[in-house]
Amino acid sequence: MVSLDRLQKEYILSKVDDDSMSEDNKALVRKIYDRIWYKGDMSAVDELFDAGYIDHIIPPGTAPGLEGFKAVIMQIRTAFPDMTYKLE
Repeated sequence: MVSLDRLQKEYILSKVDDDSMSEDNKALVRKIYDRIWYKGDMSAVDELFDAGYIDHIIPPGTAPGLEGFKAVIMQIRTAFPDMTYKLE
């Protein structure tokens, strides 16, 4: 299981050289957007994120950890049901 913190660090490092981001990480990001953001598959959060994941920009009053992260995703998907992303 890959933590998002690790993925974020690797992404930041990849900005120095875009070719340094591995195909595995690109596939993981695509899977996160496809299963979680597009399809609303909250079981994918448990599968794809480390149990100790901490979202540092979660709104105040939201449960910590993965449960709070799931709640925020569902709130955003409910508020913007036709929202799309373009991954390049």
